[in-house]
Amino acid sequence: MKGIIVNMSKSLSRILVSFSFVLIIIAAMATSSRAFGSGDKTPEEQAAENINKAIGKYNNGVKHMDKAKFYDHQSDSASAFNYRATSQNKAIKEYDKAVKDFKDAIEMDSSMKEAFNNLGYCLRKTGKLDESLEAYNKALAIDSLFDLAREYRGELFLAMDDLEQARTEMEFLRQMESPYADILMLSINFYILNQADKTMRKTHGEQ
Repeated sequence: MKGIIVNMSKSLSRILVSFSFVLIIIAAMATSSRAFGSGDKTPEEQAAENINKAIGKYNNGVKHMDKAKFYDHQSDSASAFNYRATSQNKAIKEYDKAVKDFKDAIEMDSSMKEAFNNLGYCLRKTGKLDESLEAYNKALAIDSLFDLAREYRGELFLAMDDLEQARTEMEFLRQMESPYADILMLSINFYILNQADKTMRKTHGEQ
């Protein structure tokens, strides 16, 4: 009888030990679960946060770009037609700040076509034409009917002395019945007059 009691006591002890071990594991899992829920973000929450940050960076970039345009229009390089790069130091500094902000926005949200478009504009105005073309192409890869990006890319083609490509963009905008077609047409006409003036000056030996 004593042996039976001893065996039952040992079995009860094993059960209690096992039960205690299970409780420890459950407590650890609960602690871990609370830590994850309170600190880490779900993929959806992280995506939403990135979008909000991207919008903030984009808006900062627009502020710098607008300030650069203000300085640009105060300088001799500014005109009603903006296919040329700026030579105004204050404008260039603001365009450079805008470039950084737009790149940061794109890194957080690569679907932001407006950021690509404005990035292209700022790069063009600081003379980085190849990088500008890449930015416009990415904006139009997201939305091929993004008419402002097509008008800006047409301006870029003029800066690259590619009149035919600029005309192609203008015709595309006309087919879209976009008001930007007329803006690009004015820039094309200005470019043609400017080139004719350069030719005339060269013919007469003027610099």
